[in-house]
Amino acid sequence: MKKNVIAILCVILAVIAVIAFSTRNKSDNTDTTTAFEAITDTTTEDNTPELQEGTKNPEKLIKITMPLSYYDAKNQCDVGGFFDKSSYKKCEINEKQKTFTVTLRSITHDFMLSNVGLQVIKSLASLLDSGDYPYLKQLGKYNSDFSEIELKVDATGYRATSDAKKMVEFVASCGIFYQIYTTENSYKCTVTVIDYETGKKLDEFTAQQTNKLD
Repeated sequence: MKKNVIAILCVILAVIAVIAFSTRNKSDNTDTTTAFEAITDTTTEDNTPELQEGTKNPEKLIKITMPLSYYDAKNQCDVGGFFDKSSYKKCEINEKQKTFTVTLRSITHDFMLSNVGLQVIKSLASLLDSGDYPYLKQLGKYNSDFSEIELKVDATGYRATSDAKKMVEFVASCGIFYQIYTTENSYKCTVTVIDYETGKKLDEFTAQQTNKLD
């Protein structure tokens, strides 16, 4: 008799355990569903999280139009090597306008511009370090798109040399090189030459270039 009672108690305990587990499991599923719904409610219609006001959309597709001379037809990329076929969605060549237009994601373009900007800074630094222009003392201020660049020079040496124009033109071409990789189709760089000692403006040179568009 005693054995029968123990067996019955074991069965009852087992049933209680199963009911408890079933109730707890149902409760967990309810909580999970609620949490999932809460997350889903924070997304936009295209199933991507809303961006904070004022921030860029990294997946937005943009177009950049560049001179056809910058296009490497063999490798289907730019001659500078800042993007290749895997970097863009589409590439369209316009023989009449002598341009090519690349469609790519905004985040890819930002990364590209950072690399182009770094190359421009390296080029300007190499100009200073080369010793070819001993009167060039320092790189002054420049803005984010390199449309304005200052050079600080020794006034006497600058005025006495015959290669100053060549140096200034090179600096201006560096600024335009960066702008060609932007979404603009007209490029301009003004180089201001300043006396290193007095801060007085000695000279100013402006270079311009425009893509031929209909």
